[in-house]
Amino acid sequence: MSTNSSPPSSGGAHAGSDASTIIYNHEPFDSYVDKVRSLLVALFPNQCSESTPIWHINGGSYHRVIGASLSDSGNTSSSESERGDHIVIRVPRPEFSELGREADDEAAVISFLESHSKIPVPSVLKLDLTSDNPLGDPYVIQRMLPGEPLCDVYPSMTFEEKSEIVKEVVKLMGQLCGITFESIGYLNAKTKKDPSSGLSVGPFHVLVDDSKPGSSPTPVAIDISSFLDIQVAHILQTANDETYTYPNLDKFASTFRDKLLPKLQTLSPQITLYHGDFSPQNILVSRSSDGESLSWKVSGLLDWDGSCALPAPMAYSYPDFLWNWDSDWNEPDPYHHHHHHHHTLSAHSSRAHFNPYSHSLHTPAYSRPGSPHSHLHSRPGTPSHSHLHLHLHTPSHSRSHLNLLEPLGDEGKLLKELFVKEIKAVVPDFVDIVERKESMDLKEMGWLLIWGFRSREEGDEGDAILERLGVIGK
Repeated sequence: MSTNSSPPSSGGAHAGSDASTIIYNHEPFDSYVDKVRSLLVALFPNQCSESTPIWHINGGSYHRVIGASLSDSGNTSSSESERGDHIVIRVPRPEFSELGREADDEAAVISFLESHSKIPVPSVLKLDLTSDNPLGDPYVIQRMLPGEPLCDVYPSMTFEEKSEIVKEVVKLMGQLCGITFESIGYLNAKTKKDPSSGLSVGPFHVLVDDSKPGSSPTPVAIDISSFLDIQVAHILQTANDETYTYPNLDKFASTFRDKLLPKLQTLSPQITLYHGDFSPQNILVSRSSDGESLSWKVSGLLDWDGSCALPAPMAYSYPDFLWNWDSDWNEPDPYHHHHHHHHTLSAHSSRAHFNPYSHSLHTPAYSRPGSPHSHLHSRPGTPSHSHLHLHLHTPSHSRSHLNLLEPLGDEGKLLKELFVKEIKAVVPDFVDIVERKESMDLKEMGWLLIWGFRSREEGDEGDAILERLGVIGK
């Protein structure tokens, strides 16, 4: 199986994996590459030819991934963003073909960040939400970013190098916290199929009545109170479609409103950008010269398909991987694997695979338990019944958002102290918000409301929260 991070030395096509062809019911790479070449020649006629290097990249559960190299060829008429570059073509797996028709939302987020921040993101060069193209599938073409995943290099860094990374992560988080919105929900392209139209915030769930003639649009939450009302309405509306109905939903909602909301009034009302999976797999780093020496810099932040707008107490969390490193950052997520059987072969081992947004190899970057990407989530009730590639956590799979990870050893303590000092200078109320008990309660209860009580497991989690708060007995 190819994991090439650069074009094949001989040029032309580089063979793909027979195994992935079988697992995902794909057209074999050897013939599919001809379609890829036709697409690239049509899109980049001055930069692609029959000898353009095209190679197979190990994809993830949801996308087939292919690499190619655009040539500069001295062409000054093409835009700067399309000259001499390695690119990635992402094509949804057949089972998740609807994801390609949602790709404009992630592209809109990336476009917004490019114009409103200095966060390094993988630029979207081309996008087609239809199957009316040489591939016969929706696709996204993005620029590869330099660097390598933080999860590959952080454990072996010196304390001084880790300190550089802490400061870089603080800068990144400061930018995320500084991007604010007026409502709570998913981030969408303002105009469907047009990522350049701007960014809008839509509801987490479209209520069933939205699809009926004359019905009113689902409202978008403007604060935590309206967020509660909308999410409970969704859970009640869809209860008849579920095999499980949470018996204590009324107590859960009233506890949220009567016990939690009053305590949250003293915290920041700010609604801020939430990345969705701020983990070392998605942070790219590289060494650059500052004129006198080499230092580590963040060169990319990947995986924006889970991003949304959340109240600061829900959005703010410690990046505790900086001071309590766990080797399972480099391992497949067993929860994720249990629920989704369509993985690449590398998901069953520790073998490295190519990060499709960067020029480097890394081990499988599947979301670990407790990340906001631990569940595959969909938007039930939408008129098109489309699936959104957003994963949400529930409390039983979470550790870091509840501040349960203490620093490891003296080095860990010093790294956390450095983070706290640096983040207070950038986001003064960050530490106070993260460490408040009501913030932790909001994370637990809020994510359950978004995910919904779909099974007894979620019901048991809801009851555990109510027991801890003294609402119901054990």
